[in-house]
Order: sequence, then C-alpha cells, then structure tokens
Amino acid sequence: MESWEKSKNAVLKKYPTARAIQHEDGHYTVMVNEWDMLGEYSMFAKDVNDAWIKAQQSSRVTQNFNRTHPLRNIKRDVRLKSENKELMKFFK
Repeated sequence: MESWEKSKNAVLKKYPTARAIQHEDGHYTVMVNEWDMLGEYSMFAKDVNDAWIKAQQSSRVTQNFNRTHPLRNIKRDVRLKSENKELMKFFK
C-alpha cells in the first residue's frame, strides 16, 4: 500500500465524509462537508495523491492544536465546576 493510500484511509477513518476535489485553478484539496482541510493552513496540492497526504498532515496539526490550546483547560475547568455544582445539589 502506498503512502497516499495510507493517508487517505487515515483521513477517511477520522472524517468519513471527506472527498478530494479539484479547484478551477487546477490544484486539489480535501473537503469535509464545507471545511477545506488544506485551505485552512494555506496548503496546495498538485495532484490528488498529494492532497490526501497533506490532508492527513492537516488533521494531525488540528488535533495537536486542539489538544494543546490554552483555552482548552479553561473550558474544561468551567465545565467541571458546573458539574460539581450539579453534584453538590444532591448532597445537600
């Protein structure tokens, strides 16, 4: 199995509705619903195989960004505090 096929399978596993399309100017991208995976990071692909490889890279960058974003912990803390308040109602 070639590297672009592995990339395609990895992207499709995470985003089953992903599809490769060709823009009017000739470059390729991978779309998930209305989200342009390559366009978000200003990546361009010369062929469909390259588009799948770059889509997997884009997916990894997005995942790492979401995992390490500083606001992620703040949102989680607010959610935990609200859950704790709900639990405390039962113990009063």
